[in-house]
Amino acid sequence: MRGLLLKLLFSLLLCLFILGTVLTAFVWYVFNYSDVKPHSQTRKSSESDSSLACKECRENTIDKMVELYSHTWKKQNANFNKFRSQLANKCRGVSTAIVTQKNTPLESKIFYDGEKRKPLQVTPKLYSTFAKEQPFQNAIDSAHFVFRCNLPPLDNAYGRDVGNKTDLVTANPSILMEKFEGLMEHRRPFVESLSRYGDSLLLLPAFSYTHNTPVSLRALYTLQDFRSPVRPIFLNPQYLQSLAQFWRAQGLRTVRLSTGIMVASLALELCANVHLYGFWPYAQHPQDRRRSPTTTTTTGRAKRRCTQCRPSSDTCCASTTRAWSGFTWANVIQGPGMQGNHSHAPPLAPPPAPPPEKFTALERHDFNPPLSQQPHGSAATCAFRAGTWQPHKIAG
Repeated sequence: MRGLLLKLLFSLLLCLFILGTVLTAFVWYVFNYSDVKPHSQTRKSSESDSSLACKECRENTIDKMVELYSHTWKKQNANFNKFRSQLANKCRGVSTAIVTQKNTPLESKIFYDGEKRKPLQVTPKLYSTFAKEQPFQNAIDSAHFVFRCNLPPLDNAYGRDVGNKTDLVTANPSILMEKFEGLMEHRRPFVESLSRYGDSLLLLPAFSYTHNTPVSLRALYTLQDFRSPVRPIFLNPQYLQSLAQFWRAQGLRTVRLSTGIMVASLALELCANVHLYGFWPYAQHPQDRRRSPTTTTTTGRAKRRCTQCRPSSDTCCASTTRAWSGFTWANVIQGPGMQGNHSHAPPLAPPPAPPPEKFTALERHDFNPPLSQQPHGSAATCAFRAGTWQPHKIAG
């Protein structure tokens, strides 16, 4: 009898312990999760709030940028030369921008600038694809040197506005993959598409990422096989690393520089006067906010940066503005009443051709200005267009 009572008492205590544990867990769950929303709903709400905040931030940023662009600008030779000298000393683009047999000898190693991978050994076969000398020696102080980016169209629909002179055209491997199937099948369409550029240089980032190398080499071999006058050259990853460090020191915080700023930086080393057309970081036209078909390819990158800003801060959009509004052309140009330490960008609206003493160093235009309004000058001039990357024909 006594043993039975002990068993009943033990069972009762065990039940009370289990019940207490369950009640404790229930109370803890209620107090800690009563205000928690489902994960997907929270994420969606957060993204929505961020999107709204960024949209307002971007609108304010565009207004500020347009106001800065509305001034009259003139070239500041001292500032231009100082910045050009700093760029040349840090990056040495004239001698290192392009991979050559001189700066990348046989049996040396190429380190990719876009990813940390095993370096590429320069074999005799790879070495034979390099330019024998820097292609820009004759470009320095030449009358005009026109850059075009991302294989833009130059047919009759565009020729009147953008001209057809081309000295250098860039091509991202992604274009070769998407438009020409990576040159794995029919290659003639690729060669024919380049005929519009005459005997220009074709600049390829063959050594930025490992997957860029095979398709870039196929492009070179294709042009050689078809005896095209276009001359393929490769961007030097060592130069791109130096360039990224230079702009980072100027305050430009971005994972990777855009093609536009790479080519613009090189142009500043090569030419006494540089004209930029169509640089604009957003998908909306600066005047009426309508979506523009000719926005620069940095749009997506600017948007990705802006989605990171907090609802209570416009830090990321301010950073985007600094990155893409030409903030750090190192006081190359200066508006009336502004001190030399201010750095702003030229007007968006196409101005009439300025007299020589007010020849602009960097002219930014949103869309193609008429030929009659294009700048004139006798000094070396580089020109290229962002967005659709169609440079204007420069009268000389």
